[in-house]
Amino acid sequence: MNGNMNPKNINILNHLVFKEPTKEQVHALQKIEDFLSYKNSDDFMIVCGSAGTGKSSIMNAVVKYCEDKHIKVNIAAPTAKAARNIASKTGNLARTLHSLLFSVSTKPDKALIQYSLKTDYEQQYSVFIIDESSMINSQVVRNSEDELFMCSISLLNAIVQFAKSGNPENKVIFVGDRYQLPPVGEKHCNALYMEYLKKRFDWRGSHIELTIPSRFHTSSYIYTNAEGFRNSMMNDTVMPKFDLPNAGNLNNTVSSYLKELNQFGPNKVVSIAATHRQNNLFNHKLRTLRYGKNAPKLMKGDVINIKRNWNRGAYSLYNGDMALVMDVDYNNQIIVSNLNYIPVQLKVKDMNNENVIITDYLLMECLDHGTGSLGSMKENKLYAERYRKNKTYRVSGKIEDDRYLGALRASYGYSITCNSAQGGEWDTVYLNTFYIPCPQWAYTGITRARNNLFIY
Repeated sequence: MNGNMNPKNINILNHLVFKEPTKEQVHALQKIEDFLSYKNSDDFMIVCGSAGTGKSSIMNAVVKYCEDKHIKVNIAAPTAKAARNIASKTGNLARTLHSLLFSVSTKPDKALIQYSLKTDYEQQYSVFIIDESSMINSQVVRNSEDELFMCSISLLNAIVQFAKSGNPENKVIFVGDRYQLPPVGEKHCNALYMEYLKKRFDWRGSHIELTIPSRFHTSSYIYTNAEGFRNSMMNDTVMPKFDLPNAGNLNNTVSSYLKELNQFGPNKVVSIAATHRQNNLFNHKLRTLRYGKNAPKLMKGDVINIKRNWNRGAYSLYNGDMALVMDVDYNNQIIVSNLNYIPVQLKVKDMNNENVIITDYLLMECLDHGTGSLGSMKENKLYAERYRKNKTYRVSGKIEDDRYLGALRASYGYSITCNSAQGGEWDTVYLNTFYIPCPQWAYTGITRARNNLFIY
């Protein structure tokens, strides 16, 4: 901040990067400026809007405004992918909600990881910006993919409790698109509904809806298709048909995808499908075309999707992160509890969106699963064995203190589910339309694309 600038004279509109903001963007910033005032007693504000309407740019202005006003800001998102995305757009560090809200403990002899809500001891008035809030669950739901993880509180409840534990005057800004996929097991994105927050938590707050696009031109076929599905949900009408370029059959799509991958590299192109089975078929065909029928299960150049949080010393990876395989050392493969572990070297993005190289063992049995879980029987057998054999882990209970429990778990990352893609953006997206579970699925898939979108 300019040392001669009086915080009382700071105008939030001066921090907007748009040269010619729309009227609704100006209105939104003015409402947020009033909301952030110490005189305003509201607890929350919801900033809703479809992809490309300027939500991230508005939050960028909010962050810079708060810095000049000496207001502490915490930026978080449900996934590391979403956190990196908002961090790159605001120029500020963002965290995953789980790292912000929870401490982790384990029962060393069993495959059970417990999340416990932290207390915020920061007493300074703070604002929490929660991006991709459509992904925030309001109910405690367990499924086969997280059967080894225990948490007695929903993310939404945890945000509400944590935000107010440091200073009761703290405020929360929920940012997102309520027409995207809701959390697993829920019908609505409750964190983005004002009446739900008021009734459930006795909070006061308001809502802003952004409708005018800035990322997509209104004539863009991506925007046109997204709006078609969004309008059908708003008006409760029949789901429209896709009006998108068709990449052809699966073989043609895989061939086109591979050309994009070879030319632009990973993190620029992705395929999205509704089921793990569809993704496995795509991933298998692509790897066969790329490496041949008899290629090893993992090769240099493979793109993988991290399926369980990983930590070794100064580096951390999170569920949903994409990684490029730089090396695979089959000569030093190890079998532990009838499971195959292979040393690998990966290129990944850290939370500052910088490339880093990490080396560790990777659990090969997870590659075809689409999830990071082996099932409770195999998991408990592995944990019990490592508890007996590793004294350091037996004392600490931290899985990172065991080479095999803390090993990398990943699946192939060429084609992923829409839930995994949520919170991310790619230059080119190939959308599998063989099975469309709901209009939210289609809308979410469409809006993952920045420049190019194909169906197959």
